[in-house]
Amino acid sequence: MCITAILAWMDTTTIARLINTMKIRTAFLLPFIGAFAALCLAAASPARALDITPSMIGFKQLGPSTFEVVTSWKIGEAPPKGYVVFTHITSPTPTDNGDILTQADSGLGSPDNWKAGSTLVSKAITVSLPAKVADGAYKYRVGMFSPTAGDRVELKGNDEDGDSRYVLAKVVVSGSGATITCPGMPVVTNAMENAGTVDAWPSIVNFQQTGAKTFTFQISYDVKSAVPAGYVTFVHLTSLDANPKFDVPSGPGDDVPSEQWPVGQKHVTPVVNVALPDTYPDGTYDIRIGMYAEKGDGARLKMVGTDDGTLRYIAGKIVVSGGGSKIVLEK
Repeated sequence: MCITAILAWMDTTTIARLINTMKIRTAFLLPFIGAFAALCLAAASPARALDITPSMIGFKQLGPSTFEVVTSWKIGEAPPKGYVVFTHITSPTPTDNGDILTQADSGLGSPDNWKAGSTLVSKAITVSLPAKVADGAYKYRVGMFSPTAGDRVELKGNDEDGDSRYVLAKVVVSGSGATITCPGMPVVTNAMENAGTVDAWPSIVNFQQTGAKTFTFQISYDVKSAVPAGYVTFVHLTSLDANPKFDVPSGPGDDVPSEQWPVGQKHVTPVVNVALPDTYPDGTYDIRIGMYAEKGDGARLKMVGTDDGTLRYIAGKIVVSGGGSKIVLEK
């Protein structure tokens, strides 16, 4: 574009007059033009696509002109700081906003907290189309842009229009929004939200022995990505010896729904109260923590942490001695 613009403005005669007027030798001028052209070509060359691949993994109509989707993002490398995810549902016919019929939330936490090597699954995203929307095939597109600089980054996927918007699916509307389908897309389930890794590392805080074989603590989650809705914490105290195997279930409950945990902050649960059975001998026990869908299929949430293979995360160990008179937390 730079070279074309220069040639359009400066024809051969104009360039010759400039050379004669300024008495610039051709031997000096050519390297200057060559260097300037190289800079223009470098600026015009396409940026390398980030190793980030978005996809849609679930779709469900909720009502007239309303549907929900779940997206999955395979993070091969961390994105640059300061970018956010955008969602466009685009129309095959012009709209008041170009081709954008409506926009929707991403259902994801800030990309500033994304880690390379993870797969993030969004919470269910609700999309509301205009009332009595025209029948037709609309496209669900996503991308990432900087609110400060206004530019978009290149991702991996179907950038159909060359505008760094990646087509995840086709949404077909009929009956003025009475029926909305997404051909070939599975229906949204709780299991889909369990498919990715949620970056909310759990740790033990405020541990205190309260009596013989009794103690309390709280769980602090370092929330670095959005947590899906409907999940609650469970706690298992397990023996390190598989035979016999002890497993004391407990749980703190919560006063804040999981989908409302603020990303980028720590979420601390209510107090967990544990009373060891008299049958528990002195020894060392794991405190294993997880989250499960309280309603629905009861699926456990996959999180960042040391997983024991059953989506329980080892947050610490306690050492019981003196017949339960002394209980010490080892992190």
